[in-house]
Amino acid sequence: MQQANQSEEARRFWEKVVKGDSPGACWVWVGAIGADGYGRFWVKDPESEAGEKMWRAHRYAATSAFGNDAVEAAEMVTHLCDNPLCVRAENGAGSHLFLGDHAENMRERAARGRDNLHGLAFLRRSRAERAADSRALRELVLKHGYRQDEVDRLGRGLTMEGQTQLF
Repeated sequence: MQQANQSEEARRFWEKVVKGDSPGACWVWVGAIGADGYGRFWVKDPESEAGEKMWRAHRYAATSAFGNDAVEAAEMVTHLCDNPLCVRAENGAGSHLFLGDHAENMRERAARGRDNLHGLAFLRRSRAERAADSRALRELVLKHGYRQDEVDRLGRGLTMEGQTQLF
């Protein structure tokens, strides 16, 4: 019965994901979104008082791909694509998510020009603005399907692929 519950849980999760067609496309979460702009997914948890547990969608996807032990051992599940709604977790080079600690996340972010010195336009956006972008992206994908230009603009904060915003 436990295996059947996990299969049902995974089916519910993947029903809320829209995958882009290109090889490097994000897999966009179109379910619930929290105040921080990241996806939310609830699962049954008989050990909790509420009877359920909330997962960040990208963390749930990483657990599915990399295993619970690996995710639990890692300090963070971070995005290479800067898209808080992306749940593309895979073994190999195609993954948009990686496991690491805060220092690794900061080094990787700086290497892509998204740190305090280079990515000021990205970083100066408030939490509420980033969450509004996530919700706008979710609505656009649900209404019109996956569009790479909008994933770049709303999900990744880019005005042009490979360039950060000017203002």
